[in-house]
Amino acid sequence: MAKRGFTMIEMLLAVMILAIVTTVTAISYTSVLNNWKKSTDIVDRMQTADYAVNQIVAGLRSAYYPSTGENSNMGWGLQLVDGGEGEDQSDSDWIEWTKMGTAIIGDKLQAAETSHKVRLWVEEARNHGEQGGLFVRTWNAELVNENARDYDEEDIGDEFLLVPDVVGFDCQVQKDPKAVDADGRPEWEDEWDTSNSIPYRVKLTFRMKPAEGMQESIPIMRVVTIPLWDISQNPISTKGDNDGGPGKSS
Repeated sequence: MAKRGFTMIEMLLAVMILAIVTTVTAISYTSVLNNWKKSTDIVDRMQTADYAVNQIVAGLRSAYYPSTGENSNMGWGLQLVDGGEGEDQSDSDWIEWTKMGTAIIGDKLQAAETSHKVRLWVEEARNHGEQGGLFVRTWNAELVNENARDYDEEDIGDEFLLVPDVVGFDCQVQKDPKAVDADGRPEWEDEWDTSNSIPYRVKLTFRMKPAEGMQESIPIMRVVTIPLWDISQNPISTKGDNDGGPGKSS
């Protein structure tokens, strides 16, 4: 009995099925690969941002404030400029405070050896080929004294990109432990109206550039209690205080 071969229709049908299976497999592989790349990009970006934000938290916790009131004419405390909700660079806040130690700036800058100012803000890329993100400027704190000579921050300080791809920054403050709402939760405010004291807590929200194919930015939030809040509110007066006890400086 003669063996029966494939008909032309059967061969065409087999080729079509093979083409469909190949196409579906290729689409699935491409989708999995793209999702893997997107996930890897998000993880890498979040790890970098998380490390830098932890440095900022450490920097706020190492805020410096003189224990006496003799320097009450200096802006040792936190400065906050409220730009908006921090959804993007155009409505982001910036903050500035005095600190000690190597947090944020590392141990290679001369400023780390003494009290120094740190300013954080978000900025778009200035030139082609550069990255935008969260920038830092630091300089010697003594040079902010109201009685000091005029100075240009660009000449005396160091500026660098701390975290790339940060597109927004919002900072809120809890002025003191008693600033709570009716439910006992911290009452957050967008404004801080003094440059010579420190709020009890700050809430920082950084927004990372969305990964490719995503619409929403990725928020990273931290709440920091600043240890020197009490000292900044009640510096030891050196003017007419015979017992040397704590008291509000004038």
